[in-house]
Amino acid sequence: MNKLEFSILALFVLASCSDQKASNVAANMKTYDIEQIMNNEAVGGGSFS
Repeated sequence: MNKLEFSILALFVLASCSDQKASNVAANMKTYDIEQIMNNEAVGGGSFS
């Protein structure tokens, strides 16, 4: 394995170890109850031609 492949592999391993960003995003997400989801009637963006 040459040095470039080893460096890229080490970078991926180190990047996968940090878990702080994922936990911060999950803590700040807005939650919805089932009534709010089922009462949504907005449709937009999808069309077939």
